[in-house]
Amino acid sequence: MPIRLLLLGGSGFVGSALLRELASLPLGSVHARALLRRPDAVADRPFLEKVAGSLESPPSDLAPREPYVLVHLAVKQIDADGTGYDATNVGATRAMLASLRGPPAGILYGSSMSVYGQAAQDGVSEDAPLVADTALGKSRALAEAEVETFAAARGLSAFAMRPRFVLGEGDRFVLPALAKLARRRVALGTGEQRFSIIDVADYARVILLLAHHALEAPGADKARVRAFNVGYTRPVSFREIGDALAGALDAKPPRFRVPVSRTITRMLHGVGAAAVATRLELVGLSHWGDVGALAGAIGESVLGQDPLPVLARAAARLSPLSSLHPPLTVRR
Repeated sequence: MPIRLLLLGGSGFVGSALLRELASLPLGSVHARALLRRPDAVADRPFLEKVAGSLESPPSDLAPREPYVLVHLAVKQIDADGTGYDATNVGATRAMLASLRGPPAGILYGSSMSVYGQAAQDGVSEDAPLVADTALGKSRALAEAEVETFAAARGLSAFAMRPRFVLGEGDRFVLPALAKLARRRVALGTGEQRFSIIDVADYARVILLLAHHALEAPGADKARVRAFNVGYTRPVSFREIGDALAGALDAKPPRFRVPVSRTITRMLHGVGAAAVATRLELVGLSHWGDVGALAGAIGESVLGQDPLPVLARAAARLSPLSSLHPPLTVRR
C-alpha cells in the first residue's frame, strides 16, 4: 500500500526537494496530493495530484479520503508586503487544520531553530525553552503550538522539524548571503562558531522517514507530539564554511573580522539597528542542535554523513560567474 502525503508548500525550496525525492522512489510506492498556488509551475508526475489553492485559501476538499500524512511546509518566510507573519503562519495554519474533513494519520511541520531565539546555541536540545525574539521565529513557535494542540486532541503523531541552515539545489538565501561576505573578505565572530546544516535533498529524506515513522510507530509511540532538531550530527564552523566558499569562488582570505557578541548586538538593537543585529547574531554566534532524538527515530543513515563534502558541493554551485551579488538576506 503506498504512503499518502498531503503536501503544503510543494513549490517552495524544501517542497520541491521532497517532490524530487518522491520521484526517485518506485512507481506506486507513494502518492502525493499537493496544494499549489500555481499548479502549472510544478512539473506533472505520475505520483502527484496537484490542487490549486493556498494555505490562506484552501479548497474544501483538500484532504485525501484515504489515510495520509500532512506535510506542512507552507511558511511565509519574508514579509515583503509588510503584513507580518502571523496571519499566514499561525492563523491560516489553525484554520486549515480545523477545515480538514478527516484528520491525518500524522503531521510534519517545517519549523526552524529560530524558535530557540537569537542567543548562541551550542548543542541545544529540543526541551530547551522557546524564546523566539524575531517576528518570523515567534510565528513559527506559535504555529508549532497550533499543530501540537490539534494533534494532541486527536491522538495523532505530530513532529515539528527544526533545521538551522538548509543548503543545496534551490538555495537562494544561506550560501549566497555567506558568499557575499567571502567575496568582500569579511569574517564574522571568531570563526569557530558552529551551525547545524543539512542538504535540502537529505532534509527531504528525513521528512519521508518521519512520515513512515508517524504511520508505523508501534503502540504508545504512534501518537506522539514532539520536536526534532534537523541537521547532520556534526556541526560545521564559520571557518569551514568560509574555506569551502573560498575554494569554490577562488576568493582570498578575509581582510576584516567583525567581532560579534550578545553585548554588541544588544547595543545595536538599542540604537535601532535591529536588522543588522539579527544578521550578526545569526552567523556570528553558534546555532547548532543535538540531533540525537531524531537519530533515535529514523536512524543515522542520513544524519551521520560528513557535512564537509555536502558543504563543498553546495559551495560549488556558486561559481564566480553565477554571482549577481545577492543581498545579505538571512531568514530566522
